[in-house]
Amino acid sequence: MFKINDRVKWSSTINKGILSGMASTLEIMKGLKFKNKKAAGFGSYGWSGESPKLMTEALKACGFDVLEEGLGVLWQPDADALENCRKYGVELAQKL
Repeated sequence: MFKINDRVKWSSTINKGILSGMASTLEIMKGLKFKNKKAAGFGSYGWSGESPKLMTEALKACGFDVLEEGLGVLWQPDADALENCRKYGVELAQKL
C-alpha cells in the first residue's frame, strides 16, 4: 500500500452507500493518512447513485490527491456510458 503511488477504487452503490468490503478498506486507509499519492474512484448504481461521490469523499479523507470526481454508471451501461468510462480511464492515465 505504501509503495504504490496511485490508486483507482471502485464500488457499487448499495443501500445508499458503498460496498462493505470497500468501506472497511477505506476506513483502514484513512488511519494511515497518505501523502503525495493520487487516487480516483468510480462506481455503478441502480437508482440512487451515491457511490461515486462517497468514494471521492473517502479518498480525500484518506489523504489522497483526488484526480477526478467519481464517475457513476448505471448497472447495465449503454454504448454512451461505456464510452464515458473509456474517456475517464484515458484522462486518469494521463494524469498518473
